Amino acid sequence: MSVILESSDSQKIEIPRNRISPLSLLIREILEDSNENQNTIPIPYEYYLLNKVIEFCEYYSNNPHNFDINYINTSDINKLIPEWYCKFVDIDTEYLLKLINLSDYLNIDPLIDLLTLKVATLIKGKTPQEIRDILLIEDDTDSEDKEEFMLAHNWIKYVF
Repeated sequence: MSVILESSDSQKIEIPRNRISPLSLLIREILEDSNENQNTIPIPYEYYLLNKVIEFCEYYSNNPHNFDINYINTSDINKLIPEWYCKFVDIDTEYLLKLINLSDYLNIDPLIDLLTLKVATLIKGKTPQEIRDILLIEDDTDSEDKEEFMLAHNWIKYVF
């Protein structure tokens, strides 16, 4: 049996239930609540993101991997995970962040672990400003606040 996921831009993707349901808590609960009668499930994300998630689910179903996000000793993700997964997360930051949001929405733990591992390797050893730049976070503190913080925490200049 299959399930059809409909993206926010009205494109549909059909996927076998046994490829998505075991991985996505949201999809599994929707199917259980509907007594498995629901054929189409709307997903409020664009097709290109949904398609990437399906790509992961299909591969992961046959090639599961435990993404250990507790101890990261390198910023080189190639040393931490198999090649296919490295290529899968070789995407720009904006795409990565959107994919994290969709993975969280669908509640797909292995994909969340993989994507957060990628983020961790991107920011490992970086300064706060470099992290803001990498993750596209606007610095909303003014220079007066920064100066006040540095005066109050003089030791921090030795960290960065």
